[in-house]
Amino acid sequence: MITDLKYTKIYLRFFNSSLFSLLNFPNVFSIIFCAIFPKKRETARPDLRKNTMTLENDDIFLSCFGKLTIVRKLGKGKSGISYLANGKDRNVVLKIMHDESNEYYNMPGDRIGAEISAHFRLRSLGMPIPELFCYNAKNQHLVKEFIDGETAADWIANGGDVEKAIPQLFRMAERLAFFNINIDFFPTNFVWTGEKLYYIDYEINDYSEQWNLTNWGLYYWANGIGFGRFLKTGDARFINSDTSLGIPIKDSFTEKIKEWQSRYANRL
Repeated sequence: MITDLKYTKIYLRFFNSSLFSLLNFPNVFSIIFCAIFPKKRETARPDLRKNTMTLENDDIFLSCFGKLTIVRKLGKGKSGISYLANGKDRNVVLKIMHDESNEYYNMPGDRIGAEISAHFRLRSLGMPIPELFCYNAKNQHLVKEFIDGETAADWIANGGDVEKAIPQLFRMAERLAFFNINIDFFPTNFVWTGEKLYYIDYEINDYSEQWNLTNWGLYYWANGIGFGRFLKTGDARFINSDTSLGIPIKDSFTEKIKEWQSRYANRL
């Protein structure tokens, strides 16, 4: 009787152990499968207040445009972070707004609202800008057309023939000035396709002589060597005489700016 009880306990122990292994086999299989075929990480919706949204290559983002696969980060600006993404068999730009302050600029409280309003204003004036596909004010992002070309910043830094784009830059600036508007003329906000210059940001401001093309923005376009060093190091002293106020280096480029003005200004 005692012997029978002993073998019964051993049998039950073996049975329970085997049953446990079978019940957990799917979990083991799942772990092995995920290690071999990792799933693309789906991101949470962005929370602007936490300001923690970051995306990596191959992440999936659920946007107003549909499911997007992140290709790479394009850059970070005053109002948001832009990514090259792919969805619906095409490349697009996903911009997610952030809440960071800027030392040079007073940001609007409703950043995405200001950007959407600026888009329609620029579009109505015939400015060459990317098409806006959609936006989501609640989740603080927008999706727009990807302009395939070289950023003006890289083009300038690589010794490109910048003067090819200067006439188009003047035409944009003069038309906008007529309507009391400045745009951000910093070269990172433009793309050169080889023939056409696009303003890829949607930011606009009230017109100001201090921050217009000829008194501010054009000096960055003339400073190719300094801009190359700035892109490599992130040191704004290569392009700004006053880094705290964002004032460009002017002394070395005044004659070049005057030459461009005499050739291309006032040709609306």
